[in-house]
Amino acid sequence: MLICQMADNHLMNVINLYAKRLKISRTIISDDVKNDPMIEALNPSFSLHALKEKAVQEIKLNHDKIQPYIIEAVLRGLAVTPILQDAYGRSTAVPNLKLNISAMLEIEGEFIEDESEFRDIGGYR
Repeated sequence: MLICQMADNHLMNVINLYAKRLKISRTIISDDVKNDPMIEALNPSFSLHALKEKAVQEIKLNHDKIQPYIIEAVLRGLAVTPILQDAYGRSTAVPNLKLNISAMLEIEGEFIEDESEFRDIGGYR
């Protein structure tokens, strides 16, 4: 079935599924998850570092997967904003880190110092 053919409740169920997965993974990487000695005793292969790496991969995967469903829901005027705010853990703009992005860009071994040079080669503007 195509995404555009889904009933509204089916579409929202899929969005909720991916949003819950994003929230769980975000919680794993952002919270101070403690090493539980019982988990380590019962599962010697458990690694907190591996768990966080897996959560990062899950965020990337589910972020990519949820996008076409969000687009369809927005086209239909369905309320997805609260679901996404909860999944991503924010409702405002991310603060500007005031990084000099152009100074950090490197193309074929040459640093670009001037933004206009980047624009001329099909950059971000």
